[in-house]
Amino acid sequence: MRKVRFLVLVSFFIISILTLTRTGAAMNNPELIRWKAPDFNQFTVSAFRAVFGAEPSQSDWTYANRFRVNNRRYELFIALISSKRYKNLYGHLEKKYSVWWKTRHIETDTGKRACHCYYFADFSHGGYIPNMQYIGKTLPAGNLNYGVARALTLFCAAADKYTCTHRDCGFTGTGSSNNAENNNPTSIGTNLIKQPNFSGFNNPGPWIKWSSSRANQSFAKTVTLNKGKIKTALYIKNLSGRGTHTFGKTSQLIRVKKGQRYQISFYGFTKGSGSSYGGIVITIAPFAFSSLKWEKSPVRMNTKTKGWEKFEGIFIAPTSFIELRIISEDRGEAWITAMSLIPL
Repeated sequence: MRKVRFLVLVSFFIISILTLTRTGAAMNNPELIRWKAPDFNQFTVSAFRAVFGAEPSQSDWTYANRFRVNNRRYELFIALISSKRYKNLYGHLEKKYSVWWKTRHIETDTGKRACHCYYFADFSHGGYIPNMQYIGKTLPAGNLNYGVARALTLFCAAADKYTCTHRDCGFTGTGSSNNAENNNPTSIGTNLIKQPNFSGFNNPGPWIKWSSSRANQSFAKTVTLNKGKIKTALYIKNLSGRGTHTFGKTSQLIRVKKGQRYQISFYGFTKGSGSSYGGIVITIAPFAFSSLKWEKSPVRMNTKTKGWEKFEGIFIAPTSFIELRIISEDRGEAWITAMSLIPL
């Protein structure tokens, strides 16, 4: 009798471990949903991969075809996360997030333009609930788990024609793919940073426009390099000395794997006088609007360099999305290029 009980307990333990492993694999991939896929079939495959971590079966296709008329992609996704199959797999996950949006302003050829920045968080942080006027749908009532909240953030950004062209606003490009399959956060040697040479920094893209605190006077732009294979770099000039809450910065939202070690590196060059050489700090922080407060600074470039030098540091990702920030805290000039973030 004791042996039977022991075998039952062992079996239950193994099933639990397998279930948890499967859950983690599926819920770590809301990025795989291709809301703008050119046809319904491609969207359906991406939705099943993201939600269940598997290709749709024949019966799944039969079910999905109910939503083919009028191309009801959002309704299919809601049906999947409302299904008994989903609840059996992920019903235990904590639900504490909601989707929100704020107004942000971006620079265009005709001046500043207002746009909508979508994000998810455990409370609004001054944002608004997405509405039908911009996304054409009503989001589910109540709190959401992490994976569903991220997936719906991407949906809102894809549905709203006024979405900011920034990664931390849910923007994933104008094409039909989110590039998640080609940007694996666990693949050894894969550089997770987009535009590592800052070639498009002056235009809307993965890097957030340079901004300065109220007491700081600094700016940044893309410059052309005269030598070598690398043609462009980020040039930063800070006219303000070091002080409390005095800085300029840019950032990029990056998907990583929680608990994995990453190496960040770049080539830099500084120019200044005395002990002031731009005070460049590379920090890793939670994605925008998160209630988490942690921040890491794995790399600093705050001394005089002898020409171009390589800087690097290592950190462990404490969550699945990070905001990589380039911060200037002191007077001086700095150039940065060939930046990489690689899983180890």
